[in-house]
Amino acid sequence: GGQIEQFAELIQQARLFDFPRFDTDAMVDVRPLQGALDKLLKLKGMQYEWKEPARQGNLTGLQMGLIAQDVEAVFPAWIGVDGQGCKTLTVRGFEALVVEAIKELKAENDGLRRRCEELEAKLKSHHIE
Repeated sequence: GGQIEQFAELIQQARLFDFPRFDTDAMVDVRPLQGALDKLLKLKGMQYEWKEPARQGNLTGLQMGLIAQDVEAVFPAWIGVDGQGCKTLTVRGFEALVVEAIKELKAENDGLRRRCEELEAKLKSHHIE
């Protein structure tokens, strides 16, 4: 009884992760992501435990993740609603955001590193250490 309903619910949730093809032949309006780091910084990683682990695939103990209501303010397209009216979260595109955010951080870090090296060179040329 209960296991069949749980399985059906997991199948329904799995459909949310039915990923499309990522070949550019299947895409239109392809362009770089902008502001990935700023968008990711608006999200909050949380720790929690499920009130009813049986409804969540028997996930017990401390969990880590994002809260749908918080994500909805930043990425409304990631939010759905299940059969019981609970918000669901599909993080389609998250990996692209992370890649671009890392690139932004690297560019900033490289710029700061160059600036430090320039300042160190100026100090050495003035014999100040």
